[in-house]
Amino acid sequence: MYTIDKPYADPGMQRKLEWVACMLDASKASAAKIGCSPEAIVAQAAQETGWGRSAIGNNVFGIKASSGWKGAVVMRPTWEVENGAVVHIVAPFRDYSTLADGIEDHFQFLKNNSRYRNVFDHDNTMSDQEYFRRLAADGYATDPNYAQRLSDVLDAVNVFKSRLSEDGVAVSPPPPRLMMIGVSPGPDVVALQKALGITADGDFGPDTKRAVMEWQRTHPACGDVDGVVGVLTRMSLGGSYVPRA
Repeated sequence: MYTIDKPYADPGMQRKLEWVACMLDASKASAAKIGCSPEAIVAQAAQETGWGRSAIGNNVFGIKASSGWKGAVVMRPTWEVENGAVVHIVAPFRDYSTLADGIEDHFQFLKNNSRYRNVFDHDNTMSDQEYFRRLAADGYATDPNYAQRLSDVLDAVNVFKSRLSEDGVAVSPPPPRLMMIGVSPGPDVVALQKALGITADGDFGPDTKRAVMEWQRTHPACGDVDGVVGVLTRMSLGGSYVPRA
């Protein structure tokens, strides 16, 4: 069971951290059946619900209740596109007693839908990024950048996970793919400086680091005030593919 070792002072960040801890526990069984990590499932749910904010109870994948659904139902407002126009409706969604039940039902949805037969790892060699690519290739979402978005959110999940313990043992998540923006001149630094509203010379020098730390001080979603442009700071700045939450 995951517990929080390093809480955040900011209530919004603490809420996300608590949600990630609960989701990691609830995702273990389904992740093992798919062949991905629990973190990958948490990343997908975070992308789809804004870190749990728009989840329908324990339905973190927004699965609607069709006529064949025999379980509990909850009515929620949503929208659909009809004849090219957005129509606001109230629709039935599946309701679950636990997060694990909701995640398991999502697994069953993938398992029982032939279009997703390729997303499962049959030889224990699939990476999380490959799982995301397979989901996207099989048409899970219409967003052409869906796999990239999930990979970037996975980095953020691992940042939150680094503040947790599992069964009393501090966890050591893998280093994120999205490392901090480097100190050498380059387009990433120019984009960062423009986002911060400072002179865009492409050089990550003392002035840029001070501007980053000032941004972090005034934007708790960054997590730590350290001048490091990691995934949470990128998220706060609206970095490519990382959802703002």
